[in-house]
Amino acid sequence: MLKPKALVEVLSQANSSGITASLLINRDGLLLAHAGCDQSQALTISAIASNIWCNYEKNGEDCFHDDKLKWFFIVGEHGKIAVCRVSTLLLCMRADPSVQTGMLKAKLHIIKEYLEAPLASLVPR
Repeated sequence: MLKPKALVEVLSQANSSGITASLLINRDGLLLAHAGCDQSQALTISAIASNIWCNYEKNGEDCFHDDKLKWFFIVGEHGKIAVCRVSTLLLCMRADPSVQTGMLKAKLHIIKEYLEAPLASLVPR
């Protein structure tokens, strides 16, 4: 069984080397767990990430049919945000502008792989 405190600890482990926040959200933008930022920042990131994910996923189905959205990056003046799907949820990470996109993607993938099995047993597809 996945405990909320353990989930936050797993998310906290990704927050190093320029990665400043990690969040787990559902597709509606509901914040399930976060580490590295305050509640208001986490809510803002979750709303933006889920909105972009759902819009791209919906519109992409019309264009790409079987090719599902796996992840996306937002690169801005003040940093980067990476988002990927974990079971039926979304994993988001915020990073400083200096963090290489490959390093951000690698950390995102490691946490995704770690959480995939426990979350799949909790959240039906």
